Amino acid sequence: MRHHRRIGAAACLLGFLASGAQALDMAFRGTFAHDDEVRFIDFAIDALSEVIIRTYSYAGGVNAAGEVIPRGGFDPSLALFHGSGGIVTGADNSPAADEDPRTFRRYDALMEVELGPGEYRLAITQYDNAALGPMWDSPFTRSGMGDFTPSLTYCEADRFCDVTGVLPWNARTGDWAVDVLNVRTAILVPAPPAVPEPRTGVLALAGLACIAAVARRCRKESARAT
Repeated sequence: MRHHRRIGAAACLLGFLASGAQALDMAFRGTFAHDDEVRFIDFAIDALSEVIIRTYSYAGGVNAAGEVIPRGGFDPSLALFHGSGGIVTGADNSPAADEDPRTFRRYDALMEVELGPGEYRLAITQYDNAALGPMWDSPFTRSGMGDFTPSLTYCEADRFCDVTGVLPWNARTGDWAVDVLNVRTAILVPAPPAVPEPRTGVLALAGLACIAAVARRCRKESARAT
């Protein structure tokens, strides 16, 4: 009987350790090219859990992977959606975030939320490109506006301007970093392919080629008529 009890206790311990091993802390980094970009992270949890999501874009810090993130990135915002698409909650500036040593602002985002088992999608944006909902693929407040931040405050840069206007630190970078803690899996959703803008030179060459083709056709028509 004691032998069976030891086997049962060992199995219980192994099960506990196995379930604990499923909780992961994941770190993600990236760079925006334009102010109105949105990047998504998909994650899943198996049981009721407190999930912690925090950014290091603005003030920097050390992320869950032990990487040192430099200060100077843009002011980030977060929006959390169910895997089915509906919005759960959002987060922007957090008093618990680290302070940028040059602007003295705490503009990184922190989200601590209890979630049931399932799949979720996290959106990372730049302030004030906020999720409108009700779904993750619904427009955000700045969707399609491109580089909108210079219009919010004086800034010599053409994008990633800090709304504080604190000179000379209001020109930020497109770098972002976010941790997703206490989840089973998490992946960065690939960014959609960029649509290249037509280049003026290419359009001019195409126009010249079209004109030349028309001219050749006209000469042929004239030769046939004579």
